Amino acid sequence: MSTRSAAYVIAETLSRAGVYAVFSLPGEENLPMVEALDAVGVEMVVCRHEQHASFMAVAHARLTGRLAVCMATLGPGALNLFTGLAQADLIGVPVLALTGQKPARKNTEGPFQVVDVVGSARPIVGGAVKVIDSSTARAQLNDAISVALHRRTSVLVELPEDVAEEQISPTPAAVTERLAPVAPSDAVKALAHRISRAARPIVLAGVGTIGDDKSAALADLGRREGLGLITTQMGNGVLHPDASNLIGTLGMHRPDYITGVVDQADLVIACGYRPVEHPPQAWHRNPDQPVVHLHSEPARRAVAYEPELEVVGDIADTLNRLHDLKIDREWVAAQKGAVATCLADEATSYGANSVASVPDHVKAGVTDQTVVALDNGLYKLWFARRYVPASRHGLMLDNALATMGAGLATGMAAARLGKPAVVVTGDGGFLMHGPELETARRLGLDLTVVVLRDDAYGFIEWHQDEQARTRSGVELTNPDIEAFAASFGANAITVEGPSGLTAALQSSEGITVIDCPVTYECNDLLEQGDLADRLHAIVAT
Repeated sequence: MSTRSAAYVIAETLSRAGVYAVFSLPGEENLPMVEALDAVGVEMVVCRHEQHASFMAVAHARLTGRLAVCMATLGPGALNLFTGLAQADLIGVPVLALTGQKPARKNTEGPFQVVDVVGSARPIVGGAVKVIDSSTARAQLNDAISVALHRRTSVLVELPEDVAEEQISPTPAAVTERLAPVAPSDAVKALAHRISRAARPIVLAGVGTIGDDKSAALADLGRREGLGLITTQMGNGVLHPDASNLIGTLGMHRPDYITGVVDQADLVIACGYRPVEHPPQAWHRNPDQPVVHLHSEPARRAVAYEPELEVVGDIADTLNRLHDLKIDREWVAAQKGAVATCLADEATSYGANSVASVPDHVKAGVTDQTVVALDNGLYKLWFARRYVPASRHGLMLDNALATMGAGLATGMAAARLGKPAVVVTGDGGFLMHGPELETARRLGLDLTVVVLRDDAYGFIEWHQDEQARTRSGVELTNPDIEAFAASFGANAITVEGPSGLTAALQSSEGITVIDCPVTYECNDLLEQGDLADRLHAIVAT
């Protein structure tokens, strides 16, 4: 029987599992995998930093719903993947990291560059293993893939270079398909009974509802029953903006207009929600308010999140089995109208260069098909509150790990899939991975990057001011952003402020970087007490 290297068998197994691209950097210890991936026709998307490669893998998994793979060498390369792996685990998407290592048996370089990558990874991923026996490589890989897919998490497989070169049977076994279990009938009936008995029930849709079948089921439930719905930041986009039962999005981790809607509800159905994506303490302020957990996974209990009923099973199936719920559509419409009024009144207080006005100008400059990918900064809060995309992935942000530096990778991953993409990032986040513009150009991507420049770590600066602290450690000296972008072959534009973004976005082509100065004086609005009280007052009139 002919044999192949363990690296080749792993590459072929990945290909049969539907993997057609690996986001990576090459290194000495993963050269067998580089060669094997090329041999089986899996594209290596070479990035300029391993962290960026891991971020692109996370975004690819979010956009496709499929397993994504990133790869690095040993030690420093492997450790650079960890931020993206932590992001994947917290968001709940399947990402596999392949890392190299010195030979398992005849290591002539001793401890050089060697760290316990597997042991270091275990606290932040769903599973991490080291392949010592080449004959088990295929089985260990398939186990890792199964964990990633069915637990919606990240996993790491370390492959020493000598093990990768060893010859084994080339027949790859496919990952066993596992159908999602459905919730028990008694649990679904109990949920329907509770909703029908409640006067003001609402759905809180989290990131777990983003997906073809789940989003469609929620939309159908809204049309069929009229059940009011709010979303977390990461659930934003699950329903079209025109949906009559879509009330709004939880934006801040403090009382906001939407919090006022939750305050009035006498039942909250947390659907596809994980506490990591929005602190329960921020929306569940009444300990006597009943909460039901509806998800494909058991509740991850936390402070202020102790559901009295768990309906665990395929989300779409559960939603499709809910009928005759006796919803008060007038109450839902009143809440939706009150939130819209609050947001409209709020907009009149923004200054010309206010970061709060950026979402409206961006929305006017893009199409319904555009993916707007956010980095992390204070502007994310304003997008979450004001920008409702027309498609499920129309606004991609991370409010789980909420790491800076991931926005550009997210936009690049979307552009790779042929989607029109706009990245919105602060100057701090942009400079973390700005050199990846070379990657974008090499890949031939069509991508626009909006850099909101305030020459500071603005979110931290705001917190210092809010807490009456001395401003320290937040001021930045930026390069000439136009010249920086041009050095990578990108088109570069400077606008006078947010009002110039609409026209700039409409005319941008190829790789374009837009330098946009902003101010943060609008943040005073966020410090004006309990905004939920404003909504209560409007509803009461």
